[in-house]
Parts: sequence; structure tokens; C-alpha cells
Amino acid sequence: IYITNSLFLTIGPRDFLVHYDIALGLHTTTLILVKGAFDARDSKLMPDKKDFDYSFPCNGPGRGGTCDISAYIYIYIRLGSNENPSLYVNLVTHLDH
Repeated sequence: IYITNSLFLTIGPRDFLVHYDIALGLHTTTLILVKGAFDARDSKLMPDKKDFDYSFPCNGPGRGGTCDISAYIYIYIRLGSNENPSLYVNLVTHLDH
């Protein structure tokens, strides 16, 4: 099934899937980076997060039995994610030419 809006524009199922994947990757990137920005200074688990450096030790029961992560980890999570929009842009460019 192809949708044709004009003589020059033909949109097929592959185009819809690729645009969906790019939009998903961009939204995921935005949400992860915004969450990292909001949690940069403090969180419920670690209210004095801003006083620490790039990494945090696991303090056991003193902090609820878990480890909190720095705001920089959110950037690394995003860079290592499998929904990287640049991969889809490269795929579309390669398939179209």
C-alpha cells in the first residue's frame, strides 16, 4: 500500500516505520536527558547528591539499601541505547541511495 500525495512524493510502509523509529529515539533521548537534568542536584534517595562528584558509593541501609546514580549516567545510558536516531537516519540514507 502506497500513499501518493503528489507526483514526486510516494510514502510506503518502510517510510512510516523508519519515521516512527526516529521519533521514538528522539523522544527517548529527550526524556532521559530531562530526567537527568531534574535529578542532577538531588533525589528522594540522595538529597545531598550535589555535594558528591561523578560517582556515588553504595551506602547500604543508610540510603535505603540501594545506590543512586549521577546525572552523567543518564547521558551514557542514552548514548548506549539501541534506539539511537542517528542509526536510523544513516539506514534511511543508505537505503534511499
